[in-house]
Amino acid sequence: DNPDKRKAGREKEKQTTAPAWRKNNLARRAAWQSKRNADQIKRTPPWLTQEHLQQIESVYVLAQQLTIDTGIVHHVDHIVPLQGELVSGLHVPWNLRAIPAAENLNKGKSFDVHKQSDLCCSITEPD
Repeated sequence: DNPDKRKAGREKEKQTTAPAWRKNNLARRAAWQSKRNADQIKRTPPWLTQEHLQQIESVYVLAQQLTIDTGIVHHVDHIVPLQGELVSGLHVPWNLRAIPAAENLNKGKSFDVHKQSDLCCSITEPD
């Protein structure tokens, strides 16, 4: 019962099972990576519940499923960008949507109040 052999065995098992797990859990990995990136720039609020985190993951699952179903790559878009020029949004379920990748890449970090207001909030123009 050699500890070095056990450790080597665990490492070998990790090398063989990790790639398969990653391949079979693309949406879960994408959700985790996005949360990690948002955490790094402090855009994931600490008050999110487990249900919120599951809702976030479901948007990533939807994007993956839309990609499979349509043959068009879909991304998860932050409606209000995490690092926008005028406003910054949060990594929360109600700020996410699955859209075609081309549309998301074209949008970049921009936020057009007139185009997006129907998606996220009610905005009134100043007099």
